[in-house]
Parts: sequence; C-alpha cells; structure tokens
Amino acid sequence: MGGISAIFASAAPSTQAIIERVYVKEANDILGSALGGLEQALLVSSALLQTLGQLQYYKNQLVVQSRSVPPFSQGSFATAASAYVVYASTYFGKIIAPSFAMSAGGILAGVGILALQLGEQVQQLSTLGLNNGDPTGIYQQALNVLTDIDNPSGALAWVMDDYNASGGTSAQAGQYQTDLSLALTSAMSLSDSQKEQVRRYLFIFEEYYKSAAAMLSAITSIIQTMAQNIAR
Repeated sequence: MGGISAIFASAAPSTQAIIERVYVKEANDILGSALGGLEQALLVSSALLQTLGQLQYYKNQLVVQSRSVPPFSQGSFATAASAYVVYASTYFGKIIAPSFAMSAGGILAGVGILALQLGEQVQQLSTLGLNNGDPTGIYQQALNVLTDIDNPSGALAWVMDDYNASGGTSAQAGQYQTDLSLALTSAMSLSDSQKEQVRRYLFIFEEYYKSAAAMLSAITSIIQTMAQNIAR
C-alpha cells in the first residue's frame, strides 16, 4: 500500500509540471504574440495622432483680420434704406482676407517635416494591414491628408485652404480641414480601440492563470485524497 500511496503522491508534481509547461506556456505564447503585435500598432497610431495634431496646430495659424467699417449715412428712412444696401454690399460683398499668425517660412518648414512623417506612417498603416480599401478607414483618411498637403501650390496653400480664392468663396474652401478632422477622428478611434483590445487581452491572460491555479489546486486535492484513502 505504501508504494501505491507514494506513486499518487509523486503524481502531483508531474501533473503540475504538465500544466505549467504546456497549458500556461501556450497562453504565454499566444497572448504574448498578440500583445506584441498590438504594441507595434499602438506605437504607429500614437505617432500618427501626434503628427495629425501638429498639422492641426499649423492649420490654426490661419487668422482673419477684422474688416474696416465703411461709412453709413443715416437720415430719412428712404435715405437710410438706400445707404444700407450700399453699406451691406460693401461690407459683406468682399471676400475674407486670411493671413498667418506666424511666419510663412516657419509654417512651410513645419508642415514639410510633418508631411514626411505622415508619409512614413501611411506606409506603416499599410504594413499593419489597414490598407483594406475602406474609404472611411484610417489608412485612406491619412492618405487623403498627405495628398492634400502634397498639392502643386505647396504647404502654405494647404494651410490657406482656398479661403483666399478671388471672386468670392471657393467651393473647395475648407476641404483640407475637413479631411484633417476626419483623419484625427479616425486616428483617435483606432487608438481607443487598440487600448481596449489590450485590456481584453490582459483580462484573458489573468483568467488563464486563474484557471491554471484552480486546476493545480483541484488536482493536488484529488491526488492527496486518493493517496490518503489508499493508505488506510
């Protein structure tokens, strides 16, 4: 009886070793690989979000000066009404005259550097498999911004965003800002999604270890009980 009891007693370490080396190791390999891939994706999305935010800073350098108020003569109602038509036409008929809050050279250099960074990040998004043809996806949104900056008139035209078009407001005015806003929203959504995915993986990782501990405890208890019963 003593020999059989010893066999069951020695089975506990062997069973524990199997769980630790096979069950837990498999969890480590799978979840470690998944988290490693997510780490790279998070680095790319974080860098992209920073680049887009800096580009927004340069877009915010576009300012509009207040217009001078034309003379407006009053008097009788008819005179005032007639004068108001002239006043309104003079005041509101002019196109806006935007300018830059910082030097044009500073904007040109800053946007040029960011455009190079954005080009690299677009390539990284493609490497991560996000070039899936979705027109609303982060890859296409970032590519739209890159294409906007790489226009024939250069970075200053991108910041100006066609608001200085002659002959009235251009139908394209503000399109560059729209594309940038969409890319920023998409990048923030991607970053939040990736962070949530990391949290889910960590939860699974924790539950996996809990299940392994529970199995070890249960198996040890069963073997000890069987060994005790045989020894009687």
